[in-house]
Amino acid sequence: MTKKRLQRDTIIGRSHLSGYEDWPPPEHVKEHLDIFVNFINKNVASGTILDLGCGDGSIDRLIAEVSPKRIITGVDLEAHQQWKIKKPKNLKFKAASIYDLPFKEKSFDVVIMKDVLHHMPEPEKVLHDVAKLAKKQVVIIEANRYNPISYVRMVKIAKHEHFSRAKLKRIVNKPAVITTVETHVWPTKVRRAGKVTDVVFNKLSVLENLRNYNLVIFEP
Repeated sequence: MTKKRLQRDTIIGRSHLSGYEDWPPPEHVKEHLDIFVNFINKNVASGTILDLGCGDGSIDRLIAEVSPKRIITGVDLEAHQQWKIKKPKNLKFKAASIYDLPFKEKSFDVVIMKDVLHHMPEPEKVLHDVAKLAKKQVVIIEANRYNPISYVRMVKIAKHEHFSRAKLKRIVNKPAVITTVETHVWPTKVRRAGKVTDVVFNKLSVLENLRNYNLVIFEP
């Protein structure tokens, strides 16, 4: 394996945003995760799902629990300790590099990538390659670079190269349906005010392009 690939591989593994352990997650974290779970259950095709960059697998567990007819495979660069926790029969995890996946083209009905592409040196190429694994849909969930709440903390301080809405469209480069949502895991001290902020952002259409997550669905 080349040194360049090793460097790339170090950036695909990701831990859960809250750092909690065990299962189930705290209620305020579950409320955040359920936003994405409900979106997937409502909008993606039934059948098999591949979640690339699944981290601790929390979203996959929730999907598997509420949709027992879906078959979900979660993949990340390294096995997460929470993968060992007893899981639904329709869920499995696998450690693999996104640059060397052990799956054939069109192996899954749906491929999902959440908070992964902005870590990739060549996101267009990665998306082009992984989209070949899907038969029906590809779902990309990415944080919005210019969300006023997370911009300073995530982009300026944490140095996450989140995409603008326009750049994400260019990376996808296909007809797509884009949904936006505002959802954060707020610290205890500001949780009440934070939840109000989320509600306001989600209700006011004028703030649509500033919401902190873009959820994209397109056909491969």
